[in-house]
Amino acid sequence: MRLYYLFIPLLLLLSVNSTVAQSEKDILMQKMYEGSWYNKETKRHIDIRFNEELSYVTINDWIGKQHIGSIDSYKAFIKENKLILYAENDDHHSPYCEMEVVDQKLIYQCNEPFNFKDQFLNSKNQIDKTEFKRLKK
Repeated sequence: MRLYYLFIPLLLLLSVNSTVAQSEKDILMQKMYEGSWYNKETKRHIDIRFNEELSYVTINDWIGKQHIGSIDSYKAFIKENKLILYAENDDHHSPYCEMEVVDQKLIYQCNEPFNFKDQFLNSKNQIDKTEFKRLKK
């Protein structure tokens, strides 16, 4: 019975440490991705914002000047230090995409436009790749 009482505080301590480590990782991800990004060649803007719980990301995407009617908005999920946009073929049609910050550039890669089936980057087909630079805050 005494062993049982010693075991419970140990479990609580371990769970608190893993939660803290997870939130530190989430905060680092937020610092790495959140903000405004720009591709000069295409004049394309990406604005990334994390939700309050840091469980998903809202991405606003537009070309040229920002007009309310011309902004596309997407929901991305955090997976292995990347932002993942899953393929959809219902209300919204989009291929699977991944975003990753490499050397302070946002690398945005997507499967070919009408590939709504693959939920991974399918290197057997063409992959669209766009690089963005962070705009100053």
